[in-house]
Amino acid sequence: MKVLVTGGAGFIGSHVVDALIKNNYDVAVVDNLSNGKKENINPKVKFYKADILGDLSDIFKEGKFDAVIHNAALIDVIESKSKPELYKRVNVQGTMNVLECCRRFNVNKFVYASSGGAIYGNPEYLPCDEEHPKNPVNPYGKTKLEAENRIVEHSERHGMDYTILRFSNVYGPRQDLIKGGVIAKFIGMIQSDKRPIIFGDGKQTRDFIFAEDAALANVCALKAKNMVFNIGFGSPTSINELYSKIKELFNASDAVNSDAVSEVKHTYLDIGLARDKMGWGPKVSLVSGLKKTL
Repeated sequence: MKVLVTGGAGFIGSHVVDALIKNNYDVAVVDNLSNGKKENINPKVKFYKADILGDLSDIFKEGKFDAVIHNAALIDVIESKSKPELYKRVNVQGTMNVLECCRRFNVNKFVYASSGGAIYGNPEYLPCDEEHPKNPVNPYGKTKLEAENRIVEHSERHGMDYTILRFSNVYGPRQDLIKGGVIAKFIGMIQSDKRPIIFGDGKQTRDFIFAEDAALANVCALKAKNMVFNIGFGSPTSINELYSKIKELFNASDAVNSDAVSEVKHTYLDIGLARDKMGWGPKVSLVSGLKKTL
């Protein structure tokens, strides 16, 4: 099977590419390298430097892909608040552009990287399952939800199979130490001899999933049909608990508490559907994942 991975030079996308190669798929990558890095790209893949908002016709015509795994996106929640139109253009219109290429060049399968944390917003109950109300609290989350809706509409209109993966907080090697998630930011600050900053009281909880586990979910998703899955570790970890583990591994100093508070206090995902329907489940514990990351 020939698979195109958009955003395949990025943090999660490059891990997806590695997982596909390991499972004997024929892989190509599209990335504009605005956030991704060329050194992240597996040497066994065909690389196209291109933007998902541009003309991808020649790439799709040459590639004759059976499936597309769409990871390319803007993902900075804070930045999305000051640049909502840019986020909508890239995350929604860019997705529609890739979908249209899939239609024109007879791609049978579309896997989309969405966000469980951003789409569900402040949870009405925990853990969040796939039927939880969608109440994104920032422009980034709104664009991911709108893209999901467009994918479903496209599938209903044109008959292409899709799988949507709603990731929790993914962490691991290759994550940007400045723009990445909380784990990467903590590590970056420690390595720069700065004291990490914890928002509020640090009791807020998140669901942390190691990048290799998240990548394998994409491989499993190629065989699922027209379904949405939560992809996380399936249990909550407080920011205080997280930093305690990182502090011990690094022999670092105490963090500093900030008056700023998180938009969402507590969230974690119900991953039972992914276990039942895809046979997927996380294998790497938080401590093991942190050690691999460090």
